[in-house]
Amino acid sequence: MNRTLKLSAIVAKDGTLAMYRGELDAYLKENIGNRLIISIQAEPRGTTAAMRGYYFGYIVPRVQLALYDLGERKTKAETDEWIRSQCPACQQEDGLLSVSDMGKCEMSELIDFTKQFAAENLYLVLEDADAV
Repeated sequence: MNRTLKLSAIVAKDGTLAMYRGELDAYLKENIGNRLIISIQAEPRGTTAAMRGYYFGYIVPRVQLALYDLGERKTKAETDEWIRSQCPACQQEDGLLSVSDMGKCEMSELIDFTKQFAAENLYLVLEDADAV
């Protein structure tokens, strides 16, 4: 059993936490009845952690809704994988580059690609991280 979990999220303009909850929910199910120690660390915008939070907390859910409107039902994890499969920068010989293995440069390229791809193919305008 994994004893630690590290996640990233964005604090939205309304003060709520925007994040992908799939990993958190699975972790909580594995640890029913256990005490948790929760540590929160704010990262300045532009860091890899902040970019991951923007990606999972804003981009993935918006693309998931756009795909839903087009008739494709996907979970957030499936949506993340679908987005990465569209991005040439994420494609490697042995499969897709995972978000956790990406540095700032790769995350920036994935985000920029997704914004352009979503606008052209999903008719979805994704706001910049500063506007969210």
